[in-house]
Amino acid sequence: DEKHPVYLHCWRGGMRSAAVAWLFRFYGYPVYVLNGGYKSYRQWAANQFEKDYHFAVIGGYTGSGKTEILLELAAQQQAIIDLEGLAKHKGSAFGNLNREPQPSQEMFENLLALELYNKEKNNACFWLEDESQRIGNINIPKLFWDRMRTKPVYFINIPFDARLTFIIKYYASFSKESIADGIDRIKKRLGPLETKTALAFLKEDNYKECFAILLQYYDKLYKKGLLHRDENNLQIINIEAEKVDEKANFEYRDITITAYTKDAEGSSEESTSTKITLDKKYNGNGGGTGTGPKLDIVVDETKKDFKATEDTQFNFLDVFKVTVADNSNDGRTELNFKIDVGSNATLKGLD
Repeated sequence: DEKHPVYLHCWRGGMRSAAVAWLFRFYGYPVYVLNGGYKSYRQWAANQFEKDYHFAVIGGYTGSGKTEILLELAAQQQAIIDLEGLAKHKGSAFGNLNREPQPSQEMFENLLALELYNKEKNNACFWLEDESQRIGNINIPKLFWDRMRTKPVYFINIPFDARLTFIIKYYASFSKESIADGIDRIKKRLGPLETKTALAFLKEDNYKECFAILLQYYDKLYKKGLLHRDENNLQIINIEAEKVDEKANFEYRDITITAYTKDAEGSSEESTSTKITLDKKYNGNGGGTGTGPKLDIVVDETKKDFKATEDTQFNFLDVFKVTVADNSNDGRTELNFKIDVGSNATLKGLD
């Protein structure tokens, strides 16, 4: 059988690892020894945090779906570093719920150093999420965290109520005991009255009022940290969004579609417009035109012979589902539509 390679290291990469490597090679195993040992590797890791990298930061108040946006960017082949993923913690007092145990500080630094090295090697501009220096029991290395504070922040500005709904949907699945433990961890900063009130709402199953108190606390905390940056390098790009939806907020864009219809040749042309969204990562082909890829619109098979005229009333988003009053085809033309899109954009929302 093919023998798997063996990777060896000791503290300094001296005689101990060399002796064991010789033994494995004697028995036919491919062996790799870490030059200089683990001590040398740790120094290499520390050196990675001293470098300047080309990256931007996704910011936003708690409940803005920053992590979801980050992962959506990764799905679109954008380079990212998921600090919370490496730390196995979501950062807040509730960040350890339903998570694996956190790695040691040393392991986190090793993992982060390797991520940074790979980004630099590939000359990649990458995204990461805005964080306080401490993520659970882990500290982001100060040199790198200071560097984060000089980078542009793309602030996803989502209304309080939308973020509250998102937070409730996520945390309502956890036990009251685990949520109460999280509240207890911040009681000194939250204050005795707010702590007591939040716990009372939790006991009554009033998650909305309970998390409204917590969200207000974290909003104040985040705003303080957001503005506590080097004023000479403070760059905050505000992105308004109505809801927490990583696809709508970072992947989709609104456009207007106009459908033009007419009767027989020579008749006047009428139009109707509607606003839809675009999915910029779609790579379809088929029926429409635009400056990006051709569009593949799925037509309801029962309506595929639909003909439209200027006196046919319909909602464009339901155009392939509409029931036509007059099914005759006396000179009527096929439905034509003109689509104004950007590059790499396709339709979304038509069945």
